[in-house]
Amino acid sequence: MSLKNDYQEKYHGKIEAQLNQWDAEINLLKAKAQNATADAKINYQKELEELESKKVVVMKRLQELKSSGAEAYEELKTSVDKACTELKHGFDSALARLK
Repeated sequence: MSLKNDYQEKYHGKIEAQLNQWDAEINLLKAKAQNATADAKINYQKELEELESKKVVVMKRLQELKSSGAEAYEELKTSVDKACTELKHGFDSALARLK
């Protein structure tokens, strides 16, 4: 395996691990929403929908990255990094608003 392929595999694994962590956090928020008041449930639902949407973007971009050729890899990697950053900010904002 070349160094570049090893790097790519490690990067893909890192993003997949982060997606798994975000799934766990989304599930935790869903559990909290079940115990919330009616008004709070509405807020949780809105936040959860936004987070799920951003997570789907990361997943799609990661799939594109995995199937890309070498010429498009770095550009797509930047796109994945940006989507991950947006999702992380979404989590940070959601957690701050839902406290």
